[in-house]
Amino acid sequence: MNDSAAPGDPPLSSFVSVAPTGALRTEGGLLALVRGAEPPDAAARYVRRLAADHLRRLAALGEPTAVGPLAALAARARPSVPEAAMLALGAPPMMGGEYWGAAPLVRALEAFDGELAAAWTADGRPFADFVRSLSPAWRDTGKISLHLAENKGDGADAHPFAFLASFSHRDENG
Repeated sequence: MNDSAAPGDPPLSSFVSVAPTGALRTEGGLLALVRGAEPPDAAARYVRRLAADHLRRLAALGEPTAVGPLAALAARARPSVPEAAMLALGAPPMMGGEYWGAAPLVRALEAFDGELAAAWTADGRPFADFVRSLSPAWRDTGKISLHLAENKGDGADAHPFAFLASFSHRDENG
């Protein structure tokens, strides 16, 4: 798959490519990229981040009760055409990259929504639990954690401890 790379160029992705029709091709689909470990190449990481960001926006819109409401929420979570055009400009070199743009990006996210709906329906859990099950990185997303810490600044020892709260609004990848 790397026949078009010049000597010394980084190898093009073997996980992600774009067909002349603009269709995004991935090994196992976008859901597999979101579920899996960090991909080894820039194109796969870029596509994974697009899907993960879309899933984050989708999860932030609320808890769907069925596939129909999920499709409506997914349509609201997808980027507008101008936003998609800006996201497409950030794509690293990839096989078929000349066919990549706003419309193929939106179509790829629509296909991802279909994959997501099918997997969620098969899973049977509430959507938030399903999203958390996709990857260990998503397990703590959307949760509040309370921490007990030593209060070193209290010279009078009246308040030796401090309580801290943290909220995980995204996974470690952004």
